[in-house]
Amino acid sequence: MIALMGLALVVVTIMGWTAATGAARWNMLAVALPALIVSGLWARFVIRGLTRALGGDPKLAKSAADAITAGDLATQIPVRAGDSG
Repeated sequence: MIALMGLALVVVTIMGWTAATGAARWNMLAVALPALIVSGLWARFVIRGLTRALGGDPKLAKSAADAITAGDLATQIPVRAGDSG
C-alpha cells in the first residue's frame, strides 16, 4: 500500500514537472519571438541608415576599389553634388 502511494506521488510529481516545463517553454517563446523580431527590425534600420549615410551603391564602390587595386588609376568614380574628396 505504501509503495503504491509512493509510486502515485512520483507520477504526480513528474506530471507536475512536465506541466511546469511546458509553461516555461511557452514563456520563453513568448519572450524570445518578439525579441527576435525587434532585433531583426533594428538591424535592418541600422543597415539602411549606414547605407544612406555612406551614399551610393556598395557594388559600385567595390568595383572601383577592385579597379584601383588592379592598378587602373584612371578609373572614374562618380560623385554626387555635395560630396567632398
